Amino acid sequence: MRKAPVFGKQIAEKWESHAEQIITELLETIISAFESTLTLNKLEGDAAFFFVNDDGSEHLSDRIVVCMQEAMNAFSKKASEMLFIQSCPCDPCQQTKNLRLKIFAHKGEYQIKKIRHFE
Repeated sequence: MRKAPVFGKQIAEKWESHAEQIITELLETIISAFESTLTLNKLEGDAAFFFVNDDGSEHLSDRIVVCMQEAMNAFSKKASEMLFIQSCPCDPCQQTKNLRLKIFAHKGEYQIKKIRHFE
């Protein structure tokens, strides 16, 4: 009879579910911060891609910069609110304090290309 590694599997599943919950909550926070100005294009892992169509507004770039700052503030606030998970010994919970938001902006023309049902 072979012994199954149930405990190790349970720990791995717990870690995975905690990591997924942390990333989901932080992504929801970022999406909420950006959606008033930008359109969510897609999610890839822990990255969210947004775009905005130039509406001819004189202050569009200023609104985008403000939106980026609001997203940074919302991310920091949400991450600090999640510090209660520091009592959990799993690696994803312990590493939450090290998470940082990175925002990259591109100005210029773009094309959204659809291949099958993917953009």
